[in-house]
Amino acid sequence: MSKCIRYADFERVLIDLGFHRAQIDGPQFVFENAEHDALLVFPPYRSEEIVQPLHWMKTRHMVDVMGILDGDKFDKLLNECDMAKVTPNGV
Repeated sequence: MSKCIRYADFERVLIDLGFHRAQIDGPQFVFENAEHDALLVFPPYRSEEIVQPLHWMKTRHMVDVMGILDGDKFDKLLNECDMAKVTPNGV
């Protein structure tokens, strides 16, 4: 399935799932979920930039395996972000 998820929307999903963006040296973005001992690392996206499939797919796998959220439910969250761009209220 092809998804076009803006980084700003993707980051909001991560925060809603209990991740927080860690302050680190370097250009990469690091998100931690201490409750589940989960760590995700991404290149420095701009807010409007589309997240590469590799990054949302590895995130889907991580949240599913770590018991944060079922993979199908994660897909649904991303689909809602993707669909928001084609609705009258979308960006």
